[in-house]
Amino acid sequence: MLGAAAVLTFGGLAARLAGPRWAPLAALVLALSLPEQYTSRSAFSEPLAQILFLGGLCLVIDSLSADGAAARVMAGLGGLALGLTILVRIDGISDILLVVPYGGLLVARRQPQGSRSSAGLALAPPSAWWTAWCCPGRTWCASRAHCCPWRSRPARCWS
Repeated sequence: MLGAAAVLTFGGLAARLAGPRWAPLAALVLALSLPEQYTSRSAFSEPLAQILFLGGLCLVIDSLSADGAAARVMAGLGGLALGLTILVRIDGISDILLVVPYGGLLVARRQPQGSRSSAGLALAPPSAWWTAWCCPGRTWCASRAHCCPWRSRPARCWS
């Protein structure tokens, strides 16, 4: 299911970058590739990372053509989706590495999307760290209960 969503997200990005005529062909080529089929059939994190990364790129690209509050919201959500790629895969940092200079370029050109997407990108790793610190397995619940105020009893942690 996640593999199909990743292929559709790739098709959406191809439609934004190469035009809507090429989106079905691009999605078909990705769907027929052996690595995509292999990771979609097994329990890998690549399809979810593809959804977050490609979806974040789609949102950032869409924010450049919108104006007003919608552009800022889309840029912030796009940056957050790009940053949450790190939560899914630890090597997601290498995927989003080129987004940092692009966000700096947008900030230097004084476009409102630059600060929003950079803020969303910067917000994602601390939230991923906080989630991993406060919501671990049962073995760490007693020692980490102090950082999550909604936990009244550490024995009833999420697993």
